[in-house]
Amino acid sequence: MLISGHERELITYMIKSERSQPDTATSDALEEYVRCYSMPGGIRAMLAVYRAMLTDAEQNREAARKKLDIPVLALGGSAFVGERAAEQARLVADDVTGHVFDAGHDLAEEVPDEMAAVVLPFLAARP
Repeated sequence: MLISGHERELITYMIKSERSQPDTATSDALEEYVRCYSMPGGIRAMLAVYRAMLTDAEQNREAARKKLDIPVLALGGSAFVGERAAEQARLVADDVTGHVFDAGHDLAEEVPDEMAAVVLPFLAARP
């Protein structure tokens, strides 16, 4: 109720506060975010991620009893999760490669080329 009709303000605030490079949000991207979150159920879907955190945590604790036996790439932004992405991944996997970008929350939009330069070789090295 509080967000409905104010999606643009919410998205603009999130981009400014969660990105270290807020100017990486193009006007087209902003319009697409607003369009999607303004659709029926759009904000509900976005907020469902946060509502599910306690359930996710319990499921993750259960799943972590046996560590993953696959390579894991853990990415973080220096202004958001940083090294904690790799630290958390090491709790559930032995073969973890971590990388921290000079970015905030939205790596793929803030540093797309740098991210591709890390993700693509990681994926290409796996059969």
